Amino acid sequence: MQEPIVIILACCFEVFITETTLCALAIACNDVRLLLLDTMILTSRQCLNKFVALTPDLYGTMHVSYNGHLLSHLPDTVHNWGPLWSHSPCV
Repeated sequence: MQEPIVIILACCFEVFITETTLCALAIACNDVRLLLLDTMILTSRQCLNKFVALTPDLYGTMHVSYNGHLLSHLPDTVHNWGPLWSHSPCV
């Protein structure tokens, strides 16, 4: 089952971004959803690391930022402090 946010993203951005970029964005959204639920931390870690590694190729090196690096640390935060909803208003 596709998440509603993925369907909305696909409808709104299909004319602006490639299918590959949209798929990568959908994966990142799903991974953050998993961390909000405090489930599948290892899976989320692997996928977020892949998303961060692909960011320069998908969006260009000008869009590689500290925020992207912080994504790779979200699974550690969830492991140490619990689900994101309980301590992070910025995700």
